[in-house]
Amino acid sequence: MPGAGQAVRGIARIYLAREENGRYVWQLGLATLFGLGVPMLVCLAFGHLEYGIPAGLGAYLVSLGALRGDTRGRLVQSGQIWLGNLGVTAAGVLAADSFPFRRPGESGLRAVLPRTGDRGDRRSDLRDHRTLPARPRTRLAACLTVALIAVEYFRVPHGTWVLVGIATTLRLTWGQTVERIVKRSVGTVLCASIGAALLVWSVSWPPAGLILVIAPLGGGGITRPMRGLNYGLWPLVSAPAMLLTLSLGQTHPTWIDAGDRIADNVAGAALAAAATLLLWPHREERLIPGRLTELLLAQARFLDRAATLTEGSQPEQKLHTRAGAENAQREMADSRHQLASQPRPTPQLLTELDAAVTSADQLRTQVISHVEALPAHTTDEPDALRRLAGDIRDTAASLTGLDPGHPPGAFDTIPPGITEAATSLMTHATRAAALADAAKHPRDTASSSPGPTNHERSHLPDGH
Repeated sequence: MPGAGQAVRGIARIYLAREENGRYVWQLGLATLFGLGVPMLVCLAFGHLEYGIPAGLGAYLVSLGALRGDTRGRLVQSGQIWLGNLGVTAAGVLAADSFPFRRPGESGLRAVLPRTGDRGDRRSDLRDHRTLPARPRTRLAACLTVALIAVEYFRVPHGTWVLVGIATTLRLTWGQTVERIVKRSVGTVLCASIGAALLVWSVSWPPAGLILVIAPLGGGGITRPMRGLNYGLWPLVSAPAMLLTLSLGQTHPTWIDAGDRIADNVAGAALAAAATLLLWPHREERLIPGRLTELLLAQARFLDRAATLTEGSQPEQKLHTRAGAENAQREMADSRHQLASQPRPTPQLLTELDAAVTSADQLRTQVISHVEALPAHTTDEPDALRRLAGDIRDTAASLTGLDPGHPPGAFDTIPPGITEAATSLMTHATRAAALADAAKHPRDTASSSPGPTNHERSHLPDGH
């Protein structure tokens, strides 16, 4: 079946894709190896392994923090995370004595759960939270509350893992949520299978032997190194390490617990998908016109600066607005990517956005080549470039006023390639804005909070 094969290849491609700017920091993995293994080995030597297990898990929780800065700063952050985890764990224990949880031992984990997220990932995922109808943290709290009530009421085995499945997959947009669901679910199935095999194989191992297996697994995958490289590969070693760690305590998980982990994580991911698709659908179309406006304005500022250079500035002087124009293009390309990941995107809109981004790049390339080839001083170039920038600004001000059949103007003193690229940019931007407006769902337009105005958006530098 070609369709099934294509779907499998798509899932594999998402699962194996590295995280943005992902890399493996072996130093952090080595530190967690010692932090997880040494407390358990020391306490085992003194006959109190029950104290070593929470100490090792504490090192694991601290390692999940996104530590930055110098050595002193990292130590301070580690202490803050440790104190925070201690406080919420204590709160969870107290809550277990005050509220009728059927499994009070899990209350501490419920309290710790919000602390164990990847803060770096949250920052990148929540960049545009002002444009959404509900804040992501409110979404997460609502979903976790409903899920907690459900797992308690139906007495779901290891129901905490349902909450973990929600917290680790619920993201801002449908595309981001799907990507995390694929990585989490596939990773959970594989890791639970590995964990079940290890539990069966290691049933007769002495505690010291288990610790010597747990520490390398934890150091290699349970911390930020693996999740920073590829979140999907992280559970392959993290979950087996945790299952083996639990087998050292009073609870002895079996392959059935590994199966429960799969079911509960998948259930949590399904709830996150339903919440993202049905309760808080993100419509990237609402953001397209604003980003197209900024794309056009950034290119206009770029042309203004180029005109200034042709008035007598040194040829080697940098075009200070080039970075701003490139940044606007990257944001537009990112918005196009988010749009493509939504259910049933408009193909023609995607095509027009591709053409607008390409035209913006061609415009800058043509202008840079032209300016670098000019003599130190010219007379007609500045006026022509500024008039062209004015046409682009007019289009940005009203993305419905350009007639695609007519060029923006006649500029005999600049190469036709510059005019053609500018015309193409304005034409495709206008078409894309119209298509984005038409693609808005009436219910989304009526009930969602409006996106930010141009004054509320962060403008790119003008280079002056």
